[in-house]
Amino acid sequence: MRHIREQGVSEDRSAIIHTYADFQGTQPVARASLTTPEGVPVALFLGRLHEKKGLDTLLDAAARLPDLHVWIAGEGPPEAELKAQRTRLGLDHRVRFLGWRNDRGALLAACDVVVFPSRYESFGTVTVDAWAASRPLVAKNDVDALAAALGRVINDKSLAQKLVAGGRASYEAQFTKAAFQRDSLACYERVRAHAGPFGC
Repeated sequence: MRHIREQGVSEDRSAIIHTYADFQGTQPVARASLTTPEGVPVALFLGRLHEKKGLDTLLDAAARLPDLHVWIAGEGPPEAELKAQRTRLGLDHRVRFLGWRNDRGALLAACDVVVFPSRYESFGTVTVDAWAASRPLVAKNDVDALAAALGRVINDKSLAQKLVAGGRASYEAQFTKAAFQRDSLACYERVRAHAGPFGC
């Protein structure tokens, strides 16, 4: 929004309409189907495989957390390089590359924490996904900080619940389907008001 206004678009001619997510009633994917044991902590990454996403940072952080399993759902050019890094770090048994998936809700329902190690994104849609699915979200682009934060969230259930509660509150306020419909209708009404009456 700031970028648009800096280009000369006035406040009364611009609006923010947030994306939304809804995973109510979604059943979790079976961990066995992803070669992941029951009872182990699982961190989920959702998104394109791209240099800016910081997946190399995630792999380095995972190497410092011996109990953590990681699911990486997405496709992109650096996949072969990331898989080679996984092997170098001895993580082949704990890190799964899932490819493109159409069952985001099922993956979210089965994981313990959502991880967003992006280098330069201000707000990814995975944030809304995590909030909608009531999963704690960890967003760090530093190996030490990411490993420490993931360790804390996994081992401190009260902290995880605080993150879930805060995310859920933000979701309910701005990112539900009802909020999307409300804001979309308000935007259309503003457009109609600016356009004025239509002649025949």
